[in-house]
Amino acid sequence: MASLEENLEETDEACIRFQADYVKHLIEKTDYPMFDIDGVIQTFHDWEHHKHENIMTFRDKTHRSVMTGTMAPAHHTPWLKAFDDSIDCYVHKNRKSSKPHGADSHVSIRMPFPNIPDGFVEATNEPTWDPSVHLQLEAPAFLKTLTKGAQLCDWSKFPAPTHLEDGNEFPGLAYSAPFRLLSDEGVRAMREIISNNEANTRSFERTPKLLRGLAYRSKFIRDFLYSEEIFDHMEKMARTPMNPHGILMHAAQINFGVGKKNGGSDKPTDAWHLDSVPYVLILLLSDPEEFEGGETKVARYRNPEDGLADIKKGAIPSNFVETLKLPGAGYAMFMQGDKVPHTVMPVTSGLRLSLVNSYMSRDVFEKDQSLYRLSKIQDPSHVHPVEIARHYAWRVQGQLDYLLKENMWGQEDKVLKILDDSSESLKRTHDLITGKIEEEAPY
Repeated sequence: MASLEENLEETDEACIRFQADYVKHLIEKTDYPMFDIDGVIQTFHDWEHHKHENIMTFRDKTHRSVMTGTMAPAHHTPWLKAFDDSIDCYVHKNRKSSKPHGADSHVSIRMPFPNIPDGFVEATNEPTWDPSVHLQLEAPAFLKTLTKGAQLCDWSKFPAPTHLEDGNEFPGLAYSAPFRLLSDEGVRAMREIISNNEANTRSFERTPKLLRGLAYRSKFIRDFLYSEEIFDHMEKMARTPMNPHGILMHAAQINFGVGKKNGGSDKPTDAWHLDSVPYVLILLLSDPEEFEGGETKVARYRNPEDGLADIKKGAIPSNFVETLKLPGAGYAMFMQGDKVPHTVMPVTSGLRLSLVNSYMSRDVFEKDQSLYRLSKIQDPSHVHPVEIARHYAWRVQGQLDYLLKENMWGQEDKVLKILDDSSESLKRTHDLITGKIEEEAPY
């Protein structure tokens, strides 16, 4: 180690790496358990870069624990204006303000992937997912945020800050600008896997041709879905820890936009709708010269319910609509699809191939509006009841875990609310599966 120190580059990154290598060397010589040292390095690199960007604001940045995966809440007051360093102000008040109105917050472990259901055969002749080969992550030029002030989305930079330029807290992601996600090799591998599974395509009341269930048929797709690099990229846009959605049939849904000139439909590739899941990653797998049409349109509403009402009336005001065009194969956009109405226009010629991954926050107290209806009417009957049951069981497990770990002494009302909400969630899931409750379509 002494010789390494003598030849050390005089950079902050090199010094951080040296210290990490030294700690790793010490752990290997002892019985101390190994931990995510690469994650620690990345955290120190982020901290160091923030410090270079602005010496006055780097303390306002937040970082994720490498031990628990929990993202630290942003302090309620910027450092330059924070003069009260008491425990009550710094810890307790901050904990209460991490969500609006003192709501609870608890980041659960990632939901484990289940056994592959009967009827799904995992491919054996496909490439192995390799982020260094298949990814080409680039930053989006901008983020649009949710807003309560008008039928518009505010603008933000990437990564999403704790506070906007007006001093208000980041209100949540609406949608991102297009950004590069897959390399050319990643696109090629994806298209090969889709081609091998095209016999499993079907139509749906909103989409003329689609393919579902690839996470159960392809380990490549599954590793793509659980990619830590992609999780990190999305979390920098949404400022919440991510998990693939509990309904895994939604994972890597492939939409085929076949032009009418090529024997397809003149209907939209995907009609105006709100998603049945919180977050979606929309990835284009065709180059622009392969098709015409197929633009993505989003409608900017301050209240999603107003947007849903206009969708049902078929009357989205044109001044609310923004058109987004993905530049080419391998480009994606990330959005909070259950809050932002969107559509994909008809493809007039050629083939527009896209992949949609569905995600949710790992904060089990985040409001969940996931719909069972879409799974029930299009997925195998031996799969969809188990998926919705696992989805809500994971959320309830996390909420009860919070009750066990937090200081609840003297908070009988909060304890009872968690128990009541958990019980109601499980009862509602039961009634959804049995058909006692029928949901309304978000389109």
